[in-house]
Amino acid sequence: LVELLLENGADPNRRERHGRTALHIAAGDGYSDIVRILVENGADVDAKVHGWTPMLLAAKAWRFRIPDYLIERGANVNAADYHGRRALHWAVHHGGVTLARLLLQRGAEIEAQ
Repeated sequence: LVELLLENGADPNRRERHGRTALHIAAGDGYSDIVRILVENGADVDAKVHGWTPMLLAAKAWRFRIPDYLIERGANVNAADYHGRRALHWAVHHGGVTLARLLLQRGAEIEAQ
């Protein structure tokens, strides 16, 4: 359905009434196939809503593959939410050693301000 909508002119960066893009929603909810389709069709990997990027939402929700994919596609690994928390913060908060390791390998700063 997402592909059909995009093929017929849907804007992958359109925002809903709360300011989220489809990529924010798909990343936060763990829909990796939809994340891939949206990114391949021009979705902004660093779009912010109240300071949250899709990669941050995926990390906060403890998704592993989505942050990796978004970083590969140019998402800022050190993006911070409106409180200054970064994906590495969320990985550590959830005890996500695998995600923390991945973020560090991708350039996450340990002492980012």
